[in-house]
Amino acid sequence: MKKGICLLLSLVMLAAGIACAIADGSVWFCPQCGEEMSPDANFCYRDGTPRPGSGSSSGSSLWPNRVLAGSHTSFARNNNPEYRVQSRSGPGKAYVGVGAYKIKKAKTMKLLFREGGYAYIDMQYPSVGHRCLYVLAGTLSRNSAAQMDLPGIPAETSGTVVPRFGPGNSYDSFDEASIGNGTQVSVFFETDGWLFSEFSCGLGLVRAWLPAGQVNAR
Repeated sequence: MKKGICLLLSLVMLAAGIACAIADGSVWFCPQCGEEMSPDANFCYRDGTPRPGSGSSSGSSLWPNRVLAGSHTSFARNNNPEYRVQSRSGPGKAYVGVGAYKIKKAKTMKLLFREGGYAYIDMQYPSVGHRCLYVLAGTLSRNSAAQMDLPGIPAETSGTVVPRFGPGNSYDSFDEASIGNGTQVSVFFETDGWLFSEFSCGLGLVRAWLPAGQVNAR
């Protein structure tokens, strides 16, 4: 009888410990691949699966939330000092080009993630400012990063929106890609109140960042 009571108490304590660990976010496991997910990173590094219950930074559960930490990189060396790396707003030739950049002029650069043969980087460049954009991964000195598969969530704008090249006002505005009220967009994820989204505008097909407060789910 005593052994049965002790066993029961042990099971209760074990269950309580597991519940506490889950409640304080100290242990999360990816529902897709089964790997442990870091509490301070809201997605699985292997396939981009949102952490359970992550929600968005604005309190909404509509959009997956991601922290884009990144790792230091630079453009690969080239014998031609005037060589420029071509960039795009998305991972492919179907997306609008967003400039060609001299390899010697980039101030700082972080590799955020990979999509196929393209790398999404966060870059500061003297003549334009602060931008996140896509380049061919082979143009970087270090191009090892998580491969992302970004499913889009259907949404639409609730007013005229001027996108930005990154999640915040410190990034350049993308004035030429401005879109009007009711424009249909696909939202991939949210970072710091900004939505990484894809949409068509006067320029063509674009990926850029939109304020979360000006986008509604469809």
